[in-house]
Amino acid sequence: MKKIAAVFLAFFAACMFAACSKTDPPPVAPAKDDHAAAEREAALRIAALVDILRAKADQGDADAQYALASFYASGAGVKEDAKQAAVWYGKALAAYRKAAEQDDAYAQLNLCTMIGAGQGIAQDEALAADWCRRSAEQGNDEAQYQLGVMYEEGRGVKQDDARAIAWIRKSAEQGNLYAQRDLAERYKTKDAAQAADWYQQAAEQGDADSQFNLGMMYEEGRGVKQDAAQALVWYRKAAEQGVEDAQKRLAELESKPKE
Repeated sequence: MKKIAAVFLAFFAACMFAACSKTDPPPVAPAKDDHAAAEREAALRIAALVDILRAKADQGDADAQYALASFYASGAGVKEDAKQAAVWYGKALAAYRKAAEQDDAYAQLNLCTMIGAGQGIAQDEALAADWCRRSAEQGNDEAQYQLGVMYEEGRGVKQDDARAIAWIRKSAEQGNLYAQRDLAERYKTKDAAQAADWYQQAAEQGDADSQFNLGMMYEEGRGVKQDAAQALVWYRKAAEQGVEDAQKRLAELESKPKE
């Protein structure tokens, strides 16, 4: 059993791959015909993937049930159908609840997500927070981060900044990229050294925004020893991932005459 976001993203990525890839080169034809043929091929491939999903869902795979429900809810790969979405969300919810009651941390997190979003059940933020806490207390870094955000926003729990930071830090210390970046942003104007440290950890995991911010800190000497070479390294990494500000700053620095 996997985390909901990872499950859905995996299936979505598979659909995108099917839609974009070709086993044979396209025939020489007018652009309009090429486009129509590509769309038909993509639709067939996505439909085949949905059939695989449905087969797994029929066998009781909770992750497949959730993904199938999400497809019905969004109309991705199938005709949008709220009733079918509700049916499959309900099946997934029941399976996750059974596993969650046996202390499966991921199932507990998935219940938190579904109940908090009202998927297959009436939305109940207090109940969602309770399942999130159970998962977090077992050490699930995603649940720890989510619970921290809940405390920060007062969703399902009494608003509490201290508890928010404590849970987000626990998540960050386990390597959760989002929690690391979150802490870096929080410390950016309060404690530059801590901000730089958390940006560094998130940047090393490939987070483009953190790479750009770390580059700025190295360039300006905030929280770290000023280092133009390191600034260029991190700007370049962020630029390669499409961060426009990084691309612009990199171009400016590389166009300067060397002293």
